[in-house]
Amino acid sequence: MYWVWIQGPTYFSGDDLAFHLSRIEGIAESIVGGEFLPRINYFFAGGMGYPTGIFYPELFLYPAAIFRVLGFSIVSSYQLYLILLNFGTFLVSYYCFKSVHRTSMGAFLFSVLYGVSSYRMSDVLYRGAIGECVAFLLLPLVYVGIHQIIYGDKNKWWLLTVGMTGLLYSHPLSAFMVVLFLAVYVIVSLRAILTVRERLIRLFLATSVTVFLSLDILLPMLEQLLFQRLRVQDISLFYLSKEAHSLGEYLAIGFRNIGFNNIGLLIPIALLIGLIYIKWQTRENKRLLGIATLFFFLATSYFPHVLFNQTIFNTIQFPWRYFLIVSFLVSWVLAENVAKTTILSIKHKKIVGLVLIGITLGFNIQNQHQLKNVEWRTHPAETWNAIDRETSLGYGKEFLPNGMDGWMAPTSLLTQPQEGVILKDMSRNGNSFYLKYQTPTEARLIYPLLYYKGYAVEVNGEKKTAEDAGMFEGTDMHGFLQVTVKGSGSVLVWYEGTWIQKISRTVTIISWIVFIGYYVLRQTRKGVLVKKTLKIYE
Repeated sequence: MYWVWIQGPTYFSGDDLAFHLSRIEGIAESIVGGEFLPRINYFFAGGMGYPTGIFYPELFLYPAAIFRVLGFSIVSSYQLYLILLNFGTFLVSYYCFKSVHRTSMGAFLFSVLYGVSSYRMSDVLYRGAIGECVAFLLLPLVYVGIHQIIYGDKNKWWLLTVGMTGLLYSHPLSAFMVVLFLAVYVIVSLRAILTVRERLIRLFLATSVTVFLSLDILLPMLEQLLFQRLRVQDISLFYLSKEAHSLGEYLAIGFRNIGFNNIGLLIPIALLIGLIYIKWQTRENKRLLGIATLFFFLATSYFPHVLFNQTIFNTIQFPWRYFLIVSFLVSWVLAENVAKTTILSIKHKKIVGLVLIGITLGFNIQNQHQLKNVEWRTHPAETWNAIDRETSLGYGKEFLPNGMDGWMAPTSLLTQPQEGVILKDMSRNGNSFYLKYQTPTEARLIYPLLYYKGYAVEVNGEKKTAEDAGMFEGTDMHGFLQVTVKGSGSVLVWYEGTWIQKISRTVTIISWIVFIGYYVLRQTRKGVLVKKTLKIYE
């Protein structure tokens, strides 16, 4: 399925691959240092730290990091992670479809059409967008959850909670897009929700529990954004209106079968056929095809994206990201139509299914043949195993302090004044930085650390406030951590975290314990009820 990243000696370089490999390296280093779920990843920025643990949750990268800790190279760790991620996507897709439609053949067909869909493979390979790849794994859970709440077993509301919470812990941007999908789905299903009051209550319950389970992500992110201006708040590198393409351009990309926004040809053709024969579709499939059409339209240049350039919607950056939702919905409807059609015999259904699977795999193989020939995009394992700490912040460097286009990398601690300040016994242990100082006048110690809320400082055992470094010899040093000292003594700097971070993590852990306890208790009671029923029957 992705032999360009399994088979050596060279490997394809996805757009975001260096960024995600750096995240994995940083997590592995933190685990070795005894710190789990860190807010600051010190592999980035030459060791100056980057808040990926706040803005880009790293929970779903831990399998890869654990492989790294066990001694695998970063390349081997990533390969094993891709295999697990892919297998997980197939499993979740299969069982989600089967739980709704009770057909193994349809579930198998859906898992392949969806799991090997052109846009998903573009995410895995061309873009190296691991966050969105995890979103592909979780989206079926979200859909089955909302479907069960409104049209099925409302007591399975927890599926929606698990899916949405997972999205927030893997890729908040995808979670935002899926919220838009859920909003549309709820609107077109409003009559069914309002008819049965219990379904509305379950929807509210699923939403509320999701918020509590995700506080460890939501509150620290909001706190940091309110504390200081970051590049993501003031600099938009991408605008929806500039990144959108016409339908013809998307089809041309699909025909060439290569690119970062490649939705392929099968999904658009299947969507078109579904719309042509829409009056023969079930009510649910009509809803899904209508929503798929809407999100395909949102991905095109025909939608007036320019009206939303300065709104929260522009955080999506690329309108073709909606292909995540389109690929899921169309794959689901296509698999259901093939599995449940009464026109074909079982034998012919299997033939049609195998043909569709063959087409999907064929497109995948042909795509990778093209990727393998893009020489400037392929690098040997040695290149990735020696990944650069300095240049892997990602294209946008969104979470740097605003006004910091790059940085004047202070590879060692800077002082002002430079004369007369004596520093000794400097050491670093994980996220802790220690030194002894001696200065006759007040001096500024500017650390090679990017400054974010949550850093703690102790001067001679007494807590002081960490500061944002300002001017240094006429140069704007904005964005670095600074401590002001005088006389002699010792300084200890470390990332302690904020009260909001600590409280939100505590509440989240308690919420997870209660949630899992509820599920286990419910399943236990359900099992007892089944046994009693069987005993009565006997």
